[in-house]
Amino acid sequence: MLVDLLTRQFVREIENAAVFGRAIQYAPSWQEKARLAEIAYEEAGHCRMVAPVLGGLGVDLSEAEKRWHLTAAFLGTPEEVTDWVEMVVYCCLIDRAGRIHVEALGGSSYLPYAATSEKIIREEQGHEAYGEKEVVDLCAEPAVKARVEPLFRKWLPRCIKLLGRPGSPQNQYCLRVGLKNRDSGDEIAEYVRYVKGITDRCGIRFPSRQELEAEGVELPAGLGW
Repeated sequence: MLVDLLTRQFVREIENAAVFGRAIQYAPSWQEKARLAEIAYEEAGHCRMVAPVLGGLGVDLSEAEKRWHLTAAFLGTPEEVTDWVEMVVYCCLIDRAGRIHVEALGGSSYLPYAATSEKIIREEQGHEAYGEKEVVDLCAEPAVKARVEPLFRKWLPRCIKLLGRPGSPQNQYCLRVGLKNRDSGDEIAEYVRYVKGITDRCGIRFPSRQELEAEGVELPAGLGW
């Protein structure tokens, strides 16, 4: 279970670095290009932090790196982010999901990983703050705002799925042995509240529970909006 958790994080960090790095071409100014380069570098840094922990568990990192299907099944490929507006929406949604999940792994009973999580959390907080500000600014323009709403509907279900299945046997095991400090259902509830706050600020519609479930999202019981 520990190897599976860390392998999934390892390949997600690779994927994010690839998405942000590729999207530098869409940035509208040199300042934005520089910021995306920083984010890509930090995501790659998270991968480098997790790598020695996996190596210490006897994992062949060259084989782990090939498991891109773990993220592709949810997120797709880096080529799916096709312009600046989509890059901003992706950044806003994926980094908050990543931060919430790493926080759930914080204080892990496996001390070599616990030592890396605080720095990852701090950097993810910076990424999500950047994405949130950019989304709010973009939605001030009606024509751009009209594009943002369908992009939220595209990426939100994928990001929720990355948080796991509420109440699953895997969650129960991780909680019992201290690999996680809360269930995926609690992670999802926090994430939905956060994203709902952004959509309310921007004046765009948040998908209904039925729409999310139609995309294969498993939501915790009692979560409503």
